[in-house]
Amino acid sequence: MTPHDHAANLHSHPHAAHPHAAAPGAGHAHGHPHHAPAVVEGPPTTSSRMKEECWDLHQSAEAGRTAKAMIEGTLTKEHYIDMLGQMYAAAVVLDKALAEARSKVPEIAALVDDAQMQAPYLRNDLAFFKVNPDTIKPRAGAEHLIDTANRLARDNPLALLALHYVREGANNGNRYVAKKLRLVWEMPGDDGFRHLDPYGAEQRPRWNTFKATLDAQPFTTTQQDELVAAGREMYKAIIGIHGDVEGGAR
Repeated sequence: MTPHDHAANLHSHPHAAHPHAAAPGAGHAHGHPHHAPAVVEGPPTTSSRMKEECWDLHQSAEAGRTAKAMIEGTLTKEHYIDMLGQMYAAAVVLDKALAEARSKVPEIAALVDDAQMQAPYLRNDLAFFKVNPDTIKPRAGAEHLIDTANRLARDNPLALLALHYVREGANNGNRYVAKKLRLVWEMPGDDGFRHLDPYGAEQRPRWNTFKATLDAQPFTTTQQDELVAAGREMYKAIIGIHGDVEGGAR
C-alpha cells in the first residue's frame, strides 16, 4: 500500500478547500471605484483537513524505501508478498470493525460498502502467490494498526472512517503501482494486484463520490479533529509496515 491521494501527480501538495466568493455587491456611491468581491473563507471540509493535516506523514510514508520501490517498479516479489501478508493481517481487523460499526454509526453506513473491504482482495492476492493467509503473523506496523482499529472500535467508532479514508485514497496511486509492477514482472492479469486496483476504471468516480459524501457529513470541529488524529495513526501504521518489510521478508 502506498499512501497516495492523487492519480496523475503523486507528489503534488494537496490544496485546501476552494474559498467561496461572496456575491458581488453594488458599486460604491459618490464616484468611488468598484472593489473586487470580498472572498469569504468557508469552514474547511473534512477531506481538506485530512489532506493538509496529515501531509507531513504522507510525505514521510512516500519517502520510505518500500514506497519508492513500488512506484519505481524495483520492489522484489519477496518483499511485495511480505507486505501483502502484513496488510492482510491488519485489514481483517479493520474490515470487521467497520462492518460492525455500520449498524450504529450512520456516517460509516453512508460511506463504506462491501466492495471497499480490503481483506478479501488481499486474501486473493496471497492465494495467487500460494501463501496461506491464516499462517501470517503480524509484526510491529500491522500490530499498531490492529491496536488502533480495536481501540477506536471500542472508544470512538466514528474515527474508524479516518483509517479507511487513508486506504481508500491510496487506491488512486496504487492503480499506477499495479500497472508498473505488472509490466516489470510481466504479469498482465489482475491476479496478485487486486488490492492495489480493486475498482479498475471506476476508481476515480468512486473516490470523488466518497470524498463528496464524507464532506457532506455534518461533523463538528471536534469530530474532525478526532478524524485527523486517527488518520495520522493510519499513516504511522503504514510507515511501520513498510519499515517491517524493509527489515527483510520473513
